[in-house]
Amino acid sequence: MKRKGKTATRRTDENAGTLSLLPMEIQIGDRFTEGGFEWEVVTHPAAFQGGKSLRARIRRPGVPESETEMIWPAHVRVKVQRTQ
Repeated sequence: MKRKGKTATRRTDENAGTLSLLPMEIQIGDRFTEGGFEWEVVTHPAAFQGGKSLRARIRRPGVPESETEMIWPAHVRVKVQRTQ
């Protein structure tokens, strides 16, 4: 018996190859744009604050000294480009 409702948690834009994911679905190597720069995820997201927030290390591709930490609320979707 099939359940009615949402069929998928991920949505793909047609041309851009962009995924809209929850922070817990983000993987190493995913890229996103924030503050006018492209960022790459370096570590798997880890939950804290009782699972209400997730944090991961990120950096600008090709600029290792730019590595920093990013924190997302667990319920907010993030648009990422996934490398295959």
